[in-house]
Amino acid sequence: MRAAAVVLLLLLSPISIMHVTASTHDLLTCPETVPLLPGQPTTVSLIQHGVENLTLDVQNTSELEVRNLDSSILNGNRTWTMTLVASLTMANGHLDLQVDLNDATTVSSCTIDLWIRPASALVLGSSGTSTLTVNEGVTTQVAVNLTNVGSQPEDVHFTLDTASEWAWGWTLNGVQVDDPNVTVQPNELIYIGAWINVGVVGEDGRPLYGTGPAFTITASSDFDGRGDAWTFVLAMEEIRRVALESEVAMKPIAPGTDERIDVMVTNQGNVPSTVNLGLIALHPDGSVVDGFESIDRFQRNGWTAALFGALPSVPIEPGASRTFEVGLLAPWTDAGRLDVRIQAKIGSATAAVDVTGNIDLQRAFDVQDITLRCPDLEVDVPCEVRANIRNAGTYDDVASIALTLDEESDGIVNLSQTSERVVLNHGQQQDVLIARLTAHPDALAFEGATLNLHVGPEGEDLFNVKQLDLRIAPRVEWIFESVVQEEDARQRVSVTATLRNDGNIVDGLVVSMKASHGMDMSLVPPLGALVEDDADPVRSFEVEGLPIGDNITLRAWFDLPSDENVNGTVYVNLSVRSRYVPEQTFQHTVIAPYLGVPWQEEAQAEGFDLKAVAQQAWGLVQATWHIVLAVGLATVILNKAVLQRA
Repeated sequence: MRAAAVVLLLLLSPISIMHVTASTHDLLTCPETVPLLPGQPTTVSLIQHGVENLTLDVQNTSELEVRNLDSSILNGNRTWTMTLVASLTMANGHLDLQVDLNDATTVSSCTIDLWIRPASALVLGSSGTSTLTVNEGVTTQVAVNLTNVGSQPEDVHFTLDTASEWAWGWTLNGVQVDDPNVTVQPNELIYIGAWINVGVVGEDGRPLYGTGPAFTITASSDFDGRGDAWTFVLAMEEIRRVALESEVAMKPIAPGTDERIDVMVTNQGNVPSTVNLGLIALHPDGSVVDGFESIDRFQRNGWTAALFGALPSVPIEPGASRTFEVGLLAPWTDAGRLDVRIQAKIGSATAAVDVTGNIDLQRAFDVQDITLRCPDLEVDVPCEVRANIRNAGTYDDVASIALTLDEESDGIVNLSQTSERVVLNHGQQQDVLIARLTAHPDALAFEGATLNLHVGPEGEDLFNVKQLDLRIAPRVEWIFESVVQEEDARQRVSVTATLRNDGNIVDGLVVSMKASHGMDMSLVPPLGALVEDDADPVRSFEVEGLPIGDNITLRAWFDLPSDENVNGTVYVNLSVRSRYVPEQTFQHTVIAPYLGVPWQEEAQAEGFDLKAVAQQAWGLVQATWHIVLAVGLATVILNKAVLQRA
């Protein structure tokens, strides 16, 4: 079956052609309209579906020249290309171009509407980039004139590109419109523009003075995409603002001591600025003391207030902050307060915040960040109980700490308290290690207990600050108590291993067997084990519900290699994986030597007994192990003595 289709791809140099649409006629898909510029070569690509060797006939007239008609195969289709050139004397308008796909006869055809006319020529009244100064929070209108200096009416498409989030809209000849696209006659002049809601300078000082977002207006012809563009930047005016933020509004101060309050001043303007800081004395109701002017230090009723780190001659960058301190020195008295207004000025902008120093004679402790540094308790890993204790009173004091376990915790949790009293200066805080907890060796997994933490001033009633719920962590532990291997006359090694559940939880096992050599081997599952159906030999099995302290006997066998050319050693791994914690594996490696074929023959001739040699080697180890252990122990004791003397 023959099939062909044509798809038009326009590659116009040096300009691009717009508005190319396609229609389908039988087996051909061709563009409905193709714009052509007189004398300008335009390349058209057509796709014939399939790769049959057909011919493409294109009408050629004295006003329209068809050049370079050729085809190539791509992705299973045949692609036709041709170049169309309209003569310079060709009249403006539309021309139908007949295209036929032939194989002796015409199998498909289509007609292309060629739109012939001169290139567009749109010119904006401004070019490049312009900078315009604007006021914050004010709607600004920007416009530029556009002239059609070409010989044809143009349908003009406008776009405005910006990264700004400021709201904006179009204006056409000074009137706000939703759609600015318009037809412009030859030599006609219009004004295209935009209204923009200018934002305000943020707390970060952006936009900086003299800077702002850029906007680009682009005008292009719907015929050939030609046009013009203009970019303008809306530069922000100079803004001066200031903000103050105090660390605290009320500062408790012990008699005869001083405290400092951190205050942060922020330049919320968009230019670097110096800050004028001062203090004003207030009455308790917030009114200014008569005759009092802003100053950096003053005394009143035995109190002293002063600024520290004001740095009046050092400018602050836009959006940046600086922290200074207000120091308050309290008199030696049992009651009283000082009210202070902190004032900041940048130019004519002013900000203020009020703070109070208050005599405080109370004894109190603030306990925070009480943590149990482990989710569950283990036998061998101490779990720390920590807390941050701060002297929230008004003088140096001692915090008393008490811990209590509920009655049900006996035999479950071991408690070792490390801190019973903590000496703290006024306002001092300390991270305290209160106790270390471990699980009792006989405690079962997931048994629970409750720990109560009591803190208060020494010599007074303590208050319960925290109740901690404790839980015993599950402990998975399997011990290979004994492993026995025996080799028979057929060079089959039988292995018997005894394991004991030394954990604190009922567990199951997944037992597997792997070897360093390819050889016959198998596990011997115990009664009740789970084995894959028809597994022979058995390389793994599962056992469930093994109680705490119970033993299980594992059996396996493997045949030593008999066809190797050299002597070697077989390594067989017996792996035991917990069912409760599958990632925890216990392993024992069985090691067995074997003879290569030449040595097997020699052993048979000379009566060589490999098993006897192995038994002799094991006997030597049993005879000398205690000597090696004694030498090692003596070395450790001597080294320790030398270090203590040094």
